Amino acid sequence: MIKIKNLELLRIIACFSIIFYHLLYSKGLLNIADIDLYKNLYSMAKRAPASVELFFILSGFFFVYTLNTNFSVIDFVKKKLIRLYPVFIFVFILMMTASLFGAFIFDLDTNISSLFLLYGTGLVSKSGTIVQWWYVSAMFWNLLLFFVLRKFIDKKYVDVFAIIALLISYTLAILESKQGHFSATHNKAVFYFYNIGMFRALAGISLGYLIGEWYVNNLEKLKTFVFSNFHKGLFTFLETSVLSFLFYFTLISSKICENDIIFVFAYFLIIVLFLLKQGYISSFLENDIFPKISRYTYSLFMSHTFVIYTLKGLVWTKYPLLIAAHPIFNIFITIFLIALLGIFTYHVVEEPCSKYLSKQFITKKL
Repeated sequence: MIKIKNLELLRIIACFSIIFYHLLYSKGLLNIADIDLYKNLYSMAKRAPASVELFFILSGFFFVYTLNTNFSVIDFVKKKLIRLYPVFIFVFILMMTASLFGAFIFDLDTNISSLFLLYGTGLVSKSGTIVQWWYVSAMFWNLLLFFVLRKFIDKKYVDVFAIIALLISYTLAILESKQGHFSATHNKAVFYFYNIGMFRALAGISLGYLIGEWYVNNLEKLKTFVFSNFHKGLFTFLETSVLSFLFYFTLISSKICENDIIFVFAYFLIIVLFLLKQGYISSFLENDIFPKISRYTYSLFMSHTFVIYTLKGLVWTKYPLLIAAHPIFNIFITIFLIALLGIFTYHVVEEPCSKYLSKQFITKKL
Protein backbone atom coordinates (compact mmCIF):
# COMPACT_ATOMS: atom_id res chain seq x y z
CA MET A 1 0.00 0.00 0.00
CA ILE A 2 1.14 3.55 -0.79
CA LYS A 3 2.05 5.62 2.29
CA ILE A 4 -0.31 8.50 3.01
CA LYS A 5 2.42 10.83 4.12
CA ASN A 6 0.42 13.76 5.47
CA LEU A 7 -1.45 11.45 7.86
CA GLU A 8 1.92 10.44 9.29
CA LEU A 9 2.32 14.07 10.40
CA LEU A 10 -0.89 13.78 12.42
CA ARG A 11 0.53 10.69 14.13
CA ILE A 12 3.69 12.65 15.00
CA ILE A 13 1.72 15.59 16.42
CA ALA A 14 -0.46 13.28 18.53
CA CYS A 15 2.58 11.48 19.93
CA PHE A 16 4.47 14.62 20.91
CA SER A 17 1.44 16.34 22.42
CA ILE A 18 0.94 13.34 24.75
CA ILE A 19 4.65 13.34 25.67
CA PHE A 20 4.44 17.07 26.37
CA TYR A 21 1.44 16.50 28.64
CA HIS A 22 3.08 13.66 30.58
CA LEU A 23 6.21 15.76 31.04
CA LEU A 24 4.24 18.50 32.78
CA TYR A 25 1.23 16.96 34.53
CA SER A 26 0.95 15.93 38.21
CA LYS A 27 3.44 13.05 37.93
CA GLY A 28 5.89 15.24 36.02
CA LEU A 29 7.57 18.58 36.51
CA LEU A 30 4.50 20.30 37.92
CA ASN A 31 4.72 18.10 41.01
CA ILE A 32 8.36 19.04 41.67
CA ALA A 33 8.74 22.79 41.40
CA ASP A 34 6.26 25.61 41.91
CA ILE A 35 7.30 27.46 38.77
CA ASP A 36 5.01 29.72 36.77
CA LEU A 37 6.46 28.46 33.49
CA TYR A 38 5.46 24.88 34.27
CA LYS A 39 2.02 25.97 35.49
CA ASN A 40 1.39 27.99 32.34
CA LEU A 41 2.61 25.23 30.04
CA TYR A 42 0.47 22.67 31.83
CA SER A 43 -2.65 24.84 31.65
CA MET A 44 -2.01 25.14 27.91
CA ALA A 45 -1.63 21.39 27.45
CA LYS A 46 -4.62 20.18 29.47
CA ARG A 47 -6.43 18.94 26.36
CA ALA A 48 -3.40 17.12 24.94
CA PRO A 49 -4.76 13.72 26.14
CA ALA A 50 -7.50 14.12 23.53
CA SER A 51 -4.77 13.25 21.01
CA VAL A 52 -5.24 9.62 22.04
CA GLU A 53 -8.60 9.76 20.22
CA LEU A 54 -6.67 10.69 17.07
CA PHE A 55 -4.46 7.63 17.57
CA PHE A 56 -7.53 5.40 17.78
CA ILE A 57 -9.12 6.92 14.68
CA LEU A 58 -5.91 6.55 12.68
CA SER A 59 -5.60 2.93 13.88
CA GLY A 60 -9.08 2.17 12.57
CA PHE A 61 -8.33 3.86 9.25
CA PHE A 62 -5.03 2.07 8.65
CA PHE A 63 -6.65 -1.21 9.69
CA VAL A 64 -8.97 -0.95 6.68
CA TYR A 65 -6.33 0.55 4.40
CA THR A 66 -3.96 -2.39 4.96
CA LEU A 67 -6.59 -5.10 5.54
CA ASN A 68 -6.00 -8.56 4.11
CA THR A 69 -8.58 -11.12 5.24
CA ASN A 70 -6.49 -13.93 3.74
CA PHE A 71 -4.62 -13.81 7.01
CA SER A 72 -5.82 -16.27 9.63
CA VAL A 73 -6.96 -14.88 12.97
CA ILE A 74 -3.92 -16.49 14.59
CA ASP A 75 -1.55 -14.82 12.14
CA PHE A 76 -3.27 -11.48 12.70
CA VAL A 77 -2.76 -11.84 16.45
CA LYS A 78 0.87 -12.86 15.92
CA LYS A 79 1.48 -9.85 13.69
CA LYS A 80 0.05 -7.44 16.25
CA LEU A 81 1.91 -8.98 19.17
CA ILE A 82 5.18 -8.93 17.22
CA ARG A 83 4.55 -5.26 16.52
CA LEU A 84 3.65 -4.36 20.11
CA TYR A 85 5.39 -6.64 22.57
CA PRO A 86 9.17 -6.27 21.99
CA VAL A 87 9.11 -2.55 22.85
CA PHE A 88 6.83 -3.17 25.81
CA ILE A 89 9.12 -5.90 27.18
CA PHE A 90 12.15 -3.64 26.71
CA VAL A 91 10.50 -0.75 28.57
CA PHE A 92 9.22 -3.20 31.19
CA ILE A 93 12.83 -4.28 31.88
CA LEU A 94 14.01 -0.65 31.96
CA MET A 95 11.29 0.26 34.45
CA MET A 96 12.02 -2.72 36.67
CA THR A 97 15.75 -1.95 36.64
CA ALA A 98 15.26 1.73 37.47
CA SER A 99 13.01 0.79 40.39
CA LEU A 100 15.89 -1.20 41.91
CA PHE A 101 17.81 2.09 42.19
CA GLY A 102 14.87 3.78 43.94
CA ALA A 103 13.66 5.82 40.99
CA PHE A 104 10.03 4.79 41.62
CA ILE A 105 7.91 1.96 42.97
CA PHE A 106 7.41 -0.88 40.52
CA ASP A 107 4.40 -3.01 41.47
CA LEU A 108 5.39 -6.35 39.97
CA ASP A 109 1.95 -7.98 40.29
CA THR A 110 0.11 -5.15 38.55
CA ASN A 111 2.74 -4.80 35.84
CA ILE A 112 2.81 -8.54 35.12
CA SER A 113 -0.98 -8.57 34.76
CA SER A 114 -0.65 -5.88 32.10
CA LEU A 115 1.46 -8.31 30.06
CA PHE A 116 -1.71 -10.19 29.21
CA LEU A 117 -3.38 -7.12 27.67
CA LEU A 118 -6.21 -7.31 30.19
CA TYR A 119 -6.14 -3.69 31.15
CA GLY A 120 -8.92 -1.89 29.35
CA THR A 121 -11.25 -4.86 29.53
CA GLY A 122 -12.27 -3.93 33.06
CA LEU A 123 -10.84 -7.19 34.43
CA VAL A 124 -7.79 -5.29 35.71
CA SER A 125 -8.30 -1.97 37.46
CA LYS A 126 -4.72 -0.65 37.25
CA SER A 127 -2.48 -0.19 34.23
CA GLY A 128 0.83 -0.59 36.04
CA THR A 129 3.87 1.65 35.81
CA ILE A 130 3.76 1.82 32.01
CA VAL A 131 0.53 3.81 32.08
CA GLN A 132 0.22 4.14 28.31
CA TRP A 133 -0.14 0.36 27.98
CA TRP A 134 -3.88 0.80 28.55
CA TYR A 135 -4.06 2.35 25.09
CA VAL A 136 -2.23 -0.58 23.49
CA SER A 137 -4.49 -3.06 25.26
CA ALA A 138 -7.69 -1.31 24.19
CA MET A 139 -6.45 -0.88 20.62
CA PHE A 140 -5.40 -4.53 20.30
CA TRP A 141 -8.70 -6.05 21.41
CA ASN A 142 -10.81 -3.74 19.26
CA LEU A 143 -8.70 -4.25 16.14
CA LEU A 144 -8.95 -8.00 16.73
CA LEU A 145 -12.72 -7.65 17.03
CA PHE A 146 -12.94 -5.85 13.68
CA PHE A 147 -10.64 -8.34 11.99
CA VAL A 148 -12.77 -11.28 13.14
CA LEU A 149 -15.93 -9.48 12.00
CA ARG A 150 -14.51 -8.67 8.57
CA LYS A 151 -13.16 -12.19 8.09
CA PHE A 152 -16.35 -14.05 8.92
CA ILE A 153 -19.20 -11.58 8.34
CA ASP A 154 -20.39 -9.72 5.26
CA LYS A 155 -18.79 -6.27 5.02
CA LYS A 156 -22.11 -4.41 4.92
CA TYR A 157 -23.05 -5.81 8.34
CA VAL A 158 -19.67 -4.82 9.75
CA ASP A 159 -20.27 -1.29 8.46
CA VAL A 160 -23.59 -1.20 10.35
CA PHE A 161 -21.89 -2.52 13.47
CA ALA A 162 -19.23 0.22 13.21
CA ILE A 163 -21.89 2.95 13.00
CA ILE A 164 -23.78 1.59 16.00
CA ALA A 165 -20.57 1.04 18.01
CA LEU A 166 -19.42 4.57 17.18
CA LEU A 167 -22.63 6.19 18.41
CA ILE A 168 -23.13 4.06 21.52
CA SER A 169 -19.50 4.10 22.64
CA TYR A 170 -19.01 7.85 22.38
CA THR A 171 -22.37 8.40 24.09
CA LEU A 172 -21.39 6.17 27.02
CA ALA A 173 -17.93 7.73 27.22
CA ILE A 174 -19.49 11.19 27.44
CA LEU A 175 -22.14 10.18 29.97
CA GLU A 176 -19.70 8.32 32.22
CA SER A 177 -16.99 11.00 32.17
CA LYS A 178 -16.80 14.33 33.93
CA GLN A 179 -18.45 17.09 31.90
CA GLY A 180 -17.81 15.24 28.65
CA HIS A 181 -14.02 15.22 29.09
CA PHE A 182 -13.67 11.50 28.47
CA SER A 183 -10.03 11.87 27.36
CA ALA A 184 -9.17 12.65 31.00
CA THR A 185 -10.00 9.13 32.13
CA HIS A 186 -9.63 5.60 30.88
CA ASN A 187 -10.03 3.33 33.89
CA LYS A 188 -13.51 4.14 35.14
CA ALA A 189 -15.60 0.97 35.06
CA VAL A 190 -18.81 0.89 33.05
CA PHE A 191 -21.24 -1.97 33.69
CA TYR A 192 -18.61 -3.39 36.12
CA PHE A 193 -16.62 -5.22 33.44
CA TYR A 194 -15.85 -2.64 30.73
CA ASN A 195 -14.19 0.74 31.14
CA ILE A 196 -14.19 4.11 29.42
CA GLY A 197 -10.83 3.44 27.81
CA MET A 198 -12.26 0.47 25.92
CA PHE A 199 -15.28 2.49 24.81
CA ARG A 200 -12.98 5.28 23.60
CA ALA A 201 -11.00 2.72 21.59
CA LEU A 202 -14.10 1.09 20.12
CA ALA A 203 -15.57 4.46 19.15
CA GLY A 204 -12.37 5.85 17.65
CA ILE A 205 -11.49 2.69 15.74
CA SER A 206 -15.08 2.46 14.46
CA LEU A 207 -14.86 6.02 13.17
CA GLY A 208 -11.49 5.34 11.56
CA TYR A 209 -12.86 2.12 10.07
CA LEU A 210 -15.75 3.99 8.44
CA ILE A 211 -13.39 6.65 7.06
CA GLY A 212 -11.19 3.87 5.72
CA GLU A 213 -14.13 2.12 4.07
CA TRP A 214 -15.18 5.34 2.37
CA TYR A 215 -11.63 6.05 1.20
CA VAL A 216 -10.82 2.55 -0.09
CA ASN A 217 -14.17 2.22 -1.89
CA ASN A 218 -13.81 5.62 -3.58
CA LEU A 219 -10.07 5.81 -4.11
CA GLU A 220 -10.19 5.52 -7.90
CA LYS A 221 -12.93 8.16 -8.14
CA LEU A 222 -10.99 10.52 -5.87
CA LYS A 223 -7.97 10.27 -8.16
CA THR A 224 -10.02 11.55 -11.11
CA PHE A 225 -11.50 14.59 -9.35
CA VAL A 226 -10.27 17.91 -10.71
CA PHE A 227 -11.03 21.00 -8.64
CA SER A 228 -10.85 24.65 -9.64
CA ASN A 229 -8.59 27.17 -7.93
CA PHE A 230 -11.63 28.40 -6.02
CA HIS A 231 -12.27 24.97 -4.59
CA LYS A 232 -8.58 24.54 -3.76
CA GLY A 233 -8.75 27.83 -1.89
CA LEU A 234 -11.85 26.66 -0.05
CA PHE A 235 -10.19 23.38 0.95
CA THR A 236 -7.10 25.28 2.07
CA PHE A 237 -9.27 27.53 4.25
CA LEU A 238 -10.90 24.48 5.85
CA GLU A 239 -7.53 22.82 6.46
CA THR A 240 -6.14 25.99 8.01
CA SER A 241 -9.19 26.45 10.22
CA VAL A 242 -9.24 22.89 11.57
CA LEU A 243 -5.47 22.75 12.13
CA SER A 244 -5.55 26.13 13.87
CA PHE A 245 -8.38 24.99 16.13
CA LEU A 246 -6.56 21.78 17.09
CA PHE A 247 -3.22 23.50 17.64
CA TYR A 248 -4.75 26.34 19.65
CA PHE A 249 -6.97 24.30 21.95
CA THR A 250 -4.53 21.39 22.33
CA LEU A 251 -1.22 23.15 22.93
CA ILE A 252 -1.74 26.91 23.36
CA SER A 253 -4.98 27.99 25.01
CA SER A 254 -5.65 27.47 28.73
CA LYS A 255 -9.35 27.45 27.88
CA ILE A 256 -11.01 24.05 27.67
CA CYS A 257 -13.62 22.97 25.14
CA GLU A 258 -16.84 21.91 26.79
CA ASN A 259 -16.82 18.42 25.31
CA ASP A 260 -14.11 16.19 23.86
CA ILE A 261 -16.44 15.14 21.06
CA ILE A 262 -15.53 18.49 19.46
CA PHE A 263 -11.96 17.24 19.11
CA VAL A 264 -13.21 13.98 17.61
CA PHE A 265 -15.17 15.92 15.00
CA ALA A 266 -12.08 18.05 14.24
CA TYR A 267 -9.93 14.92 13.87
CA PHE A 268 -12.51 13.45 11.50
CA LEU A 269 -12.47 16.61 9.37
CA ILE A 270 -8.69 16.94 9.15
CA ILE A 271 -8.22 13.26 8.26
CA VAL A 272 -10.79 13.52 5.45
CA LEU A 273 -9.26 16.77 4.21
CA PHE A 274 -5.78 15.25 4.22
CA LEU A 275 -7.04 12.20 2.34
CA LEU A 276 -8.65 14.38 -0.32
CA LYS A 277 -5.39 16.39 -0.74
CA GLN A 278 -7.22 19.20 -2.49
CA GLY A 279 -5.95 22.03 -0.31
CA TYR A 280 -2.49 23.53 -0.56
CA ILE A 281 -1.60 22.51 3.01
CA SER A 282 -2.50 18.81 2.64
CA SER A 283 -0.68 18.69 -0.71
CA PHE A 284 2.41 20.42 0.70
CA LEU A 285 2.50 18.07 3.69
CA GLU A 286 2.56 15.01 1.42
CA ASN A 287 6.28 14.88 2.17
CA ASP A 288 8.69 11.95 2.51
CA ILE A 289 10.10 13.29 5.78
CA PHE A 290 6.98 12.50 7.83
CA PRO A 291 6.95 8.68 7.38
CA LYS A 292 10.65 8.68 8.31
CA ILE A 293 9.87 10.47 11.58
CA SER A 294 6.57 8.73 12.36
CA ARG A 295 8.24 5.30 12.40
CA TYR A 296 9.64 6.32 15.81
CA THR A 297 6.28 7.26 17.34
CA TYR A 298 5.45 3.90 18.93
CA SER A 299 8.87 3.58 20.55
CA LEU A 300 8.67 7.18 21.74
CA PHE A 301 5.14 6.72 23.03
CA MET A 302 6.05 3.61 25.00
CA SER A 303 9.43 4.70 26.40
CA HIS A 304 8.98 8.38 27.27
CA THR A 305 7.50 7.76 30.73
CA PHE A 306 10.63 5.81 31.70
CA VAL A 307 12.72 8.95 31.14
CA ILE A 308 10.25 11.17 33.00
CA TYR A 309 9.80 8.84 36.00
CA THR A 310 13.53 8.11 36.27
CA LEU A 311 14.52 11.77 36.15
CA LYS A 312 11.81 12.57 38.67
CA GLY A 313 12.92 9.89 41.12
CA LEU A 314 16.69 10.25 40.77
CA VAL A 315 17.18 13.94 39.87
CA TRP A 316 14.18 16.22 40.15
CA THR A 317 13.06 15.27 43.68
CA LYS A 318 16.64 15.33 44.99
CA TYR A 319 17.67 18.62 43.40
CA PRO A 320 14.54 20.81 43.24
CA LEU A 321 16.58 24.02 43.43
CA LEU A 322 18.42 23.00 40.26
CA ILE A 323 15.07 22.51 38.51
CA ALA A 324 13.83 25.87 39.76
CA ALA A 325 17.00 27.63 38.60
CA HIS A 326 16.98 26.17 35.08
CA PRO A 327 13.35 25.38 34.13
CA ILE A 328 13.75 25.81 30.37
CA PHE A 329 16.98 23.82 30.18
CA ASN A 330 15.37 21.00 32.15
CA ILE A 331 12.52 20.74 29.64
CA PHE A 332 14.89 20.65 26.69
CA ILE A 333 17.24 18.07 28.19
CA THR A 334 14.29 15.84 29.10
CA ILE A 335 12.85 16.04 25.60
CA PHE A 336 16.31 15.32 24.18
CA LEU A 337 16.69 12.20 26.35
CA ILE A 338 13.17 11.04 25.40
CA ALA A 339 13.98 11.44 21.70
CA LEU A 340 17.31 9.67 22.13
CA LEU A 341 15.76 6.70 23.93
CA GLY A 342 12.90 6.49 21.42
CA ILE A 343 15.26 6.41 18.43
CA PHE A 344 17.49 3.88 20.19
CA THR A 345 14.50 1.68 21.05
CA TYR A 346 13.28 1.70 17.46
CA HIS A 347 16.61 0.77 15.87
CA VAL A 348 17.80 -1.68 18.52
CA VAL A 349 14.52 -3.29 19.62
CA GLU A 350 11.43 -2.55 17.54
CA GLU A 351 12.73 -2.81 13.98
CA PRO A 352 15.10 -5.81 14.31
CA CYS A 353 12.65 -7.76 16.51
CA SER A 354 9.82 -7.11 14.07
CA LYS A 355 11.85 -8.34 11.10
CA TYR A 356 13.22 -11.41 12.86
CA LEU A 357 9.99 -12.51 14.56
CA SER A 358 7.93 -11.93 11.41
CA LYS A 359 10.21 -14.26 9.46
CA GLN A 360 9.94 -16.87 12.18
CA PHE A 361 6.23 -16.81 12.96
CA ILE A 362 4.21 -15.14 10.19
CA THR A 363 3.27 -17.48 7.37
CA LYS A 364 1.88 -14.88 4.96
CA LYS A 365 2.66 -11.33 4.01
CA LEU A 366 0.13 -8.55 3.87
